[in-house]
Amino acid sequence: MSLLLASFVCRAQTISLTGAQFNNWEDDVDLTSTTGIIYTAANVSLIPGEIKFRENHSWGNSWGANSFPVGIGVLNVQANILVNVAGTYNVVFNKLTGVYAFVLTSFPRVSLVGNNIGTPWETDVFLNTIDGITYNLQN
Repeated sequence: MSLLLASFVCRAQTISLTGAQFNNWEDDVDLTSTTGIIYTAANVSLIPGEIKFRENHSWGNSWGANSFPVGIGVLNVQANILVNVAGTYNVVFNKLTGVYAFVLTSFPRVSLVGNNIGTPWETDVFLNTIDGITYNLQN
């Protein structure tokens, strides 16, 4: 019985992200874990589109939800997580609770360009952001 239990406990599960942006749901970005509960990945590039967490690169167990960048993934639902801001993210996922977070580590750059800015249609004036969602420019 001890040997059976030891082999069950030692069998690691792979948790990954997949989605339309990963070769049309064919590829996965693996998360890592030291506990088998909390899974993480650093510097994952995401573009707007749908993604999901899944176990062992299979659809047997997958987690989806209707919120981004944080939420609670529900096991085996049809809902996908909709990424709405492109950027590089650190990802955290709790396999037991389904809680996840995508934390932007870099933000997309947004600029103004036009007839009345520097050299017409060539000079970019970059806006500032602290969250990658709201951009502003003083004066």
